Amino acid sequence: LSNESQLNLNNGDMNTEDQSIFQIDDSDVYINGAMNNDYFAQLTVQNGGTLTITGDFNNGINPIGDEVTAGFVDVDGGSISVGGDLVNDYGSDITVDGGGSLAVTGDVTNDQDATINVPDGTFSYGGTLTDPFGGVTSSSSDSDCDDGCCGSGCTALPVTLMSFEGHEIVTGVELNWTTVSEITNDFFTLEKS
Repeated sequence: LSNESQLNLNNGDMNTEDQSIFQIDDSDVYINGAMNNDYFAQLTVQNGGTLTITGDFNNGINPIGDEVTAGFVDVDGGSISVGGDLVNDYGSDITVDGGGSLAVTGDVTNDQDATINVPDGTFSYGGTLTDPFGGVTSSSSDSDCDDGCCGSGCTALPVTLMSFEGHEIVTGVELNWTTVSEITNDFFTLEKS
């Protein structure tokens, strides 16, 4: 998928397996469901391409949850957003490089000789990280992946929040926040995804 193309899977899961190659190059893929990448399948997201998965992403586990052979993911200047959990298992490899990002809303399990390597990018997650074999690494100045973020895009905010709340209203969502301190902060930019 290349040259600013778009692929939308609106209600279902996507499976890439059996030595397949799925390359997202300067294009956008939206999966309203889960994704499985296994049995030596290669997934590449590069050159500003995006992959959005609303559900779970399994790399190295087949769609019914059984052990299979490794899956390989290369994020090189692109981004992957996972709305659920990420399981990277059975010798699978994920590399986040070229300023790319891998953002997981839920939990991350990295097990059985699997690796998540972040030479020049950002890896973040909102749940817990289970990494019993120490396969999650980053070579940037922020190499501690145990705190929810590691890599070049994980820097401390110049703002200390006391509260941040969102409430649904008729015309959308109303956000309210209170800060305890702001150091060299000029303005707030709100983004949604």
